[in-house]
Amino acid sequence: MNAVTDTSREAYWSLVAERKLQPMEEVILGLLADNIPRTRKEIRDATGMELSGVCGRVNSLLASGVVDVIGEKTDPGTRKRQELIGFRQPKLF
Repeated sequence: MNAVTDTSREAYWSLVAERKLQPMEEVILGLLADNIPRTRKEIRDATGMELSGVCGRVNSLLASGVVDVIGEKTDPGTRKRQELIGFRQPKLF
């Protein structure tokens, strides 16, 4: 299991404590809690949300600093690069 940076954890808990997370943001964060980065399409497939809703919620989580774009992968259907979304990982050096 990968470690999550303290700043990501603090940002998440402050948003939870202040009740600033939307319900679907909580669903997305719950999905990402296993520390497996996912594309927006993978999040859509796992949650059953509309892709536009996933994109909006992910963008707000990115803006708040709770999650980051931590890589890319090629979509097998479109062969286009897709961002991987996950919790910010600590820098080793």
